[in-house]
Amino acid sequence: MEVKVLDKKGMQHVRQVGASCGLASAVMALQPWTNPRVNATFEAIMNAYSLGTRLRRWLNKNSTRYQLAAALALLHAIRDVEFMEYLASRDDFYNAICAVAKAEAGARIRPNKTIWKKEPKPHWKGDTAPIKPAIINDYARSMKTNVELSLLMAIFGRYLIPWDGCKDGTGAVVMNRDVEVGDAQGFFIKHFDQSAILFNGGFHWVAVKRLVHDGTTLLSVSCKDPAFFHGREVEMHPCKRGGRFYFFREDASLVKRSKGFLGLHFPHDGAGEPQDGSCT
Repeated sequence: MEVKVLDKKGMQHVRQVGASCGLASAVMALQPWTNPRVNATFEAIMNAYSLGTRLRRWLNKNSTRYQLAAALALLHAIRDVEFMEYLASRDDFYNAICAVAKAEAGARIRPNKTIWKKEPKPHWKGDTAPIKPAIINDYARSMKTNVELSLLMAIFGRYLIPWDGCKDGTGAVVMNRDVEVGDAQGFFIKHFDQSAILFNGGFHWVAVKRLVHDGTTLLSVSCKDPAFFHGREVEMHPCKRGGRFYFFREDASLVKRSKGFLGLHFPHDGAGEPQDGSCT
């Protein structure tokens, strides 16, 4: 059979800060260096937010700037009633993750601190009260769950494509002796080109970049690992037991709705056009 190579050529390497492998991998998978809309969104978030001294060290590189922007977007989405209700109305999966995301975010933040500098109104729908710098710093450096990253991808206009063979409710593609590997590989090949793909092996996230297949079988899968200092691709075994691949596809209606959410929280005057693409 003919061997085919599918490659996300615009993906650049992003080094994680602290335990932020999930945020770093999501930034890589979203490919802001080749996607003007995503790039402008990251820049708009950063341009709209006034950062204190504690967070300015994040601004030296686009890679760390964009991880901070992703954390800010997540924290604002979790308290946006209208946006969360919109996502929850999509299907049972998003209805579940919206509730879980809020609980997880609260559990990850130090209990003796409040998230917001001022308490939101009881029926808050768009209060732009700034978040405390210490909270942003802690949250941006922490590892994220599949629930939080699914919400982050939705903020950037991408829904999870659930794999029908998934039995644990995550919608992830799992290839091991407990599933029909052929079906999983077919899903992988079908959706690779149009998806931003994240892989979690249990305690670490990476961004999937390259796939080699013969039409029915995965021959190799390569990723960009945010834990490494170098940007070389790392080949991984797609059938690693317990590993999960999450596929996120862009959705026009969600892109439109997320623009409203982002414009409310991070208004800008048209600035944030694509930069030179460098991720130094």
